[in-house]
Amino acid sequence: MIGTAMVLLRGAYQSTVAVAGGKWPRNALSGGREIGGKTLGLIGFGSIGQCTARLGRAVGMEAIAYDAMMDAGHPAFAVAGVRCAELDAVVGTADVVAFTARCSNRRRGFSAARIASMEGARCW
Repeated sequence: MIGTAMVLLRGAYQSTVAVAGGKWPRNALSGGREIGGKTLGLIGFGSIGQCTARLGRAVGMEAIAYDAMMDAGHPAFAVAGVRCAELDAVVGTADVVAFTARCSNRRRGFSAARIASMEGARCW
């Protein structure tokens, strides 16, 4: 997931055809945004979310997370160095949002309005 975020933020995917053709479009590949200093928002903080947080922090990201099944005092947040936040805070402040929660009827309801509040964030 972190690699995907890096590619999306840098815009490197736009040079795929040129690179596959043996060219190195330096200007196109060096544009875009850096991932260091950005905020990674995690929706779901089970084992995959915790691993994603570690990877994000390793490349200089701050991580915030929401998990419907964990309260703010859950030790996993402190161990990972991740700030627990409400869903709307994660969605509204993160530069990159990763959905790492298992899909279930209990977790549905990610509305168009909530998605619209993610202006500027890259999602996958």
